[in-house]
Amino acid sequence: MITKTNESCGLSKHLTVRQIVLFVISCLFVFFVYIFALLNNNITYDSTYEYFLIRHPFNEMWTLIPEDYSPPLYSVILKLFAELFGYSLPVLRLFSYFSFVGMLYLAVFPVKRLFGEKVSVFCTLLYATSTVNYVYTVDIRPATFAYFFSTAVVIYSLLTKVEDKPRNYVILCLFSVLAVYTHYVSLVFAFSIYLICIVDCLIKKHYKQIIRYLLCGAVIAISYAPWLIVLIRQTKNVHSHFWADELNSNIIIGLINVFVKPFSSFDWGYCIAGNLLIITFAIAVILFVLKKNTNIERSKIIFLLSEIFISLLIFQIVVDSFKIPAPRYYYIFSGTALLVAAVLITELIRKRIVIISLSAACLINCSLNCIHMYKLRDDNVYQLMVSDYTANANEEDLVFLHYQEFSMGIFSYYFPNAKHYISDETATVIREFSVFPTNITNVGDSNNIWKYTDDFYYAYPYFHDADYPLTGEYRFYECPYAFECEYDADFLIYHLSK
Repeated sequence: MITKTNESCGLSKHLTVRQIVLFVISCLFVFFVYIFALLNNNITYDSTYEYFLIRHPFNEMWTLIPEDYSPPLYSVILKLFAELFGYSLPVLRLFSYFSFVGMLYLAVFPVKRLFGEKVSVFCTLLYATSTVNYVYTVDIRPATFAYFFSTAVVIYSLLTKVEDKPRNYVILCLFSVLAVYTHYVSLVFAFSIYLICIVDCLIKKHYKQIIRYLLCGAVIAISYAPWLIVLIRQTKNVHSHFWADELNSNIIIGLINVFVKPFSSFDWGYCIAGNLLIITFAIAVILFVLKKNTNIERSKIIFLLSEIFISLLIFQIVVDSFKIPAPRYYYIFSGTALLVAAVLITELIRKRIVIISLSAACLINCSLNCIHMYKLRDDNVYQLMVSDYTANANEEDLVFLHYQEFSMGIFSYYFPNAKHYISDETATVIREFSVFPTNITNVGDSNNIWKYTDDFYYAYPYFHDADYPLTGEYRFYECPYAFECEYDADFLIYHLSK
């Protein structure tokens, strides 16, 4: 079992005033930062799907959830949250804020128990200034809670190694169940963590501890069994119909991504925070390997590094096996990576100038994001699009043919009374469209659209490297919301008529 080596890494069980103050201030800071994203007027396809899904009664919603490609927990809790506080877009986005409150709780309390106050403060700073607060919380989807629950699984798995007490196993088991019912990447991640814990026990001959992990695993398996059939069906559906290119990646790119994703940004903020963090982390790892006598428990760091490497490797195998592109999902692993970075940088690179420079870089990155979001607060490109198309026509007379599911969801949100069509060429993962309030009709071959109308708009999501076969009159709408994500929320809309 891993034990402490000095007082700075002691398992202090007592809350201090400084901890509580740090937690409250960091939560207020993240809320202030988050409010700019909260009030953004634009919406993404993923958000429209969840937005419409939770508006169905519970019995209808439960039949529609398996048609998506996510577990049910997030949608069910979001529905309950909306029933209490309303269904407006800012309220639904506000729900994601609590996932970051959870991340800050982990950094301020359990991390301090494991590694001491200095690591806790720096880890809190990294979590609080992450660009994830802007990019992914605007989406009304479960990924942010997967980020929180997966990080909690890692931290409490280490606590079971340090402090072999039933309470830690119960909390670990609880967060594991929450993780696997929130996101399928978290399912892979949790499986990887338990595998690493058991292998670690076998190497160290802690056989009694293996029984405890197996009991936790049994509880998780039994609780997950009812959803397993749905998981298999969703996996087949996604494997058959995922519209994007296959992910061309490897474990090295994955490792870079776990640092880049939390601090990827527009303008030059990414260069400051992301690159500096990667470089400093690399130096810290080298020092950790070379220095035998350190103030931190080496076995803790080796355990965390193993969790990063092995879980990413297993994730990569799953991605390659099912041919599912998911580069944005790497950030779910970044909570662990940033924790390790906080430990190594704080304890091994003790120069104040380095810590101050990194902290300043993170805060500058965060400030740039705030400024960008503030400028975009009233820049509603989609509302402009609505004005353009309803200026000379009634919304009920508008007809849209969708090339891809992005426009299908977003246009159903902004043009609920228009007529919406898809074809056999439409790229979409979901096969059931009754989640949307509009009546979406499949015309079969795209040329059959002429049997339904003589005048329509063909909506193409704009990808920078794509070929567009159509020529003629079109309008281009560039949504400023798209923060260097894997996809843009921009559209080319062709006007076709006989």
